[in-house]
Amino acid sequence: MAMARITSKGQVTIPAPIRRRLGVEEGDSILFEQLAGGEFRVRAVKRRDITTLFASLAGERGFPGKAAVRDEAGHALGAEDAEESGRR
Repeated sequence: MAMARITSKGQVTIPAPIRRRLGVEEGDSILFEQLAGGEFRVRAVKRRDITTLFASLAGERGFPGKAAVRDEAGHALGAEDAEESGRR
């Protein structure tokens, strides 16, 4: 069993053995679920990067790579900027 204290700001440091067992690291979130008896369950919510999420979407083409995605996003943002400049 492990124990932790709550700071005056409501923060808790999760002990290292518990972090290891949950498999959490910096940037991940912790979900607190209240159970019927008033107890709580603690679950890890892993942070995902954009490439992982992209692969989970159904599509007709494969993932083109980070550079291609950044280039496509840059072109789209440039088109929006051009439209806004034209409205002024």
